[in-house]
Amino acid sequence: MIKKQVDFQIATYYYPSDADRMRKEVKAFQESGWEVMQPLLGGVRKTHGGADTDLLFLPVAKYVYVDEAVAPVAVAKKAGRPPKEA
Repeated sequence: MIKKQVDFQIATYYYPSDADRMRKEVKAFQESGWEVMQPLLGGVRKTHGGADTDLLFLPVAKYVYVDEAVAPVAVAKKAGRPPKEA
């Protein structure tokens, strides 16, 4: 069985104001078969009131398992001197 990626999305959130929405959406992603990856910090932004807020990017991907034969990996020859001629 091979794990193949069939879809990919990036969700964006402002932390801490979107924290509750982020938790709900992550739970919904996981329940529908999406794999949630490590959040990425997109930097600090200012709100309309001038307070600092973090921009988070949350990558999610959907995978399926497929029955496929895995091709063997070709092994390269060792680098070295060419053989001596007689």
